[in-house]
Amino acid sequence: MQNNFLDPILGSSTKSAIIECLTEKPLTLKELCSKVEKTTTKPLTYQAIHKATTEMIEAGILQKNEKELMINKEWVEKIKDRFDKIISDSNKPPAANQAKIHYLNNYSEFAKFIIDAACSQIGKDNTPGICIMKHSWPGLGLEEEYIQKMNKFLKSNTYYDVTESSTPLDYAFAKTLEKMGKKIIVGSKLSYPYDMVCKGDTILQIIFEKNFSKDFHKIYEKYTQLDENAINDILQKIVSRPTTIQIIQSTNKKFAEEIRRTVLQEYAKVNKNNAISNKNKLQYIQRQRQE
Repeated sequence: MQNNFLDPILGSSTKSAIIECLTEKPLTLKELCSKVEKTTTKPLTYQAIHKATTEMIEAGILQKNEKELMINKEWVEKIKDRFDKIISDSNKPPAANQAKIHYLNNYSEFAKFIIDAACSQIGKDNTPGICIMKHSWPGLGLEEEYIQKMNKFLKSNTYYDVTESSTPLDYAFAKTLEKMGKKIIVGSKLSYPYDMVCKGDTILQIIFEKNFSKDFHKIYEKYTQLDENAINDILQKIVSRPTTIQIIQSTNKKFAEEIRRTVLQEYAKVNKNNAISNKNKLQYIQRQRQE
């Protein structure tokens, strides 16, 4: 029998083999010995199995009903409770100033992770969501399920996207998200070392592999419009390309507030400049009419 997950818990491959053999039904010691011999490549004597079962009975792992040995259900419940707690704790957001790292194998997995993370925050706080990017993330290749999820969280929360680059593809993908409800700035003067998502006190820092980022940039610089060639290139060289995308998840209220404040100030500045520009255009038109 190969090592299994019970070995570290029970501290013995013999005891693990005994548990495996008793999962279907209670057995006498003789029946147990016979079954263990058939399921393990390691020779075990009657004395070794008898000693192990005695220790397991004393530890509350097994119980004996007349002549038959069986697994103690109370021990199973305790083990289950411990594993449930481990799973629960592993899914909790990290405590303040602590980081949790996620590794994803391609862009498609990354896009789904970000959407699931955004949906998990629905209704938890009223702070606006922030996305900071070098290039606008393409939404190509997503299943309908995830498109609906995107619509759901964008209807439930206000999100501000800030994209540093301003290629035609950046504008094309930004326009799509703007139609779905995101507030967008393309060609922002804000610059961060990594792409980032911020919601509430949770911050996700996204680290792409160097070569992946380089090719990502080349594709966006190459095309003047989102045509069939551009879409095929993005699907093949970005969306489905094997790579490692690292996401560092942390909880830091002060840093999160600073990110929101900086991005919202940028939006206020852009909106003010747009208002002045529109006002000047209107005054120019009025003067032209008067003349």
